[in-house]
Amino acid sequence: MNRETYRIVFSDIDGTLLNSSNQVPDSAKREIRRLYRGGVPFVLVSARMASAMTHIRQELETGGPMVCYGGALVLDEEGRTIYSCSMPLSLALPVKREMENRFPGLCCSVYGGDIWAVDCRQDERVAHDERITGTKAIEQAADSGIFENTGVHKLLYMGDPKEIHAASLWLKEHMPQINAACSSPNYLEVMKAGVGKAQGMEAVCRHLGIDCRQAVAFGDGYNDLDMLCAAGRGYAMANAPEGVRAAAPYVTKANDEDGIAFALRECFPEAARI
Repeated sequence: MNRETYRIVFSDIDGTLLNSSNQVPDSAKREIRRLYRGGVPFVLVSARMASAMTHIRQELETGGPMVCYGGALVLDEEGRTIYSCSMPLSLALPVKREMENRFPGLCCSVYGGDIWAVDCRQDERVAHDERITGTKAIEQAADSGIFENTGVHKLLYMGDPKEIHAASLWLKEHMPQINAACSSPNYLEVMKAGVGKAQGMEAVCRHLGIDCRQAVAFGDGYNDLDMLCAAGRGYAMANAPEGVRAAAPYVTKANDEDGIAFALRECFPEAARI
């Protein structure tokens, strides 16, 4: 491997770039900044909304595009949309209503553009997400007109892992128009069919004139696998579920064990000498 082989890095955030204290390890910051100074972009890829990612990009001091909502929205270096694939309300709202009837124990968040709407902000699961992401939800009905211009980029369901798993299976069997993927045992991400992190990675690579085979990618969830397999070198974190580790091309150390920094030194060995 050499510097010319790989030209760009994509990374999931939660459970991957962030450690279990929800911090970016100093080792990762050093490697990412060294690569960035050498002309290698570092692209954040997450199921999060853009405003829940920008503070991490600022902390890394790298700039660059961002892949939001699991690939449904991609923004360039200046925050302009270079790719968007949202669900029309005619699809998103019936899905939401059907899920409410079948899985009433789940908490639903609705996202479009940079709007996060919930039915009840007092739900502890919403409050937990607000604390983790540093953003605030608005308590407003999804059919109130707030998503008329953007459509719905993502429905997020939070709840007990057993109910999340059952909901995922039901959606995959009965709703071919959407893509449902678990980002963790408690989180089910629902986007339009065809949306995935690999599509977001491809949009960024087209924007920058880079081949996806020249990309290094990191993730820890089932919703990361398409990206890990499409990249030239895709790493699952050692803290990822067994199924993710088994399906990923490569596995690096855990997010609490400097896994990102370790793999970046492996892919860009000269970075350690900058």
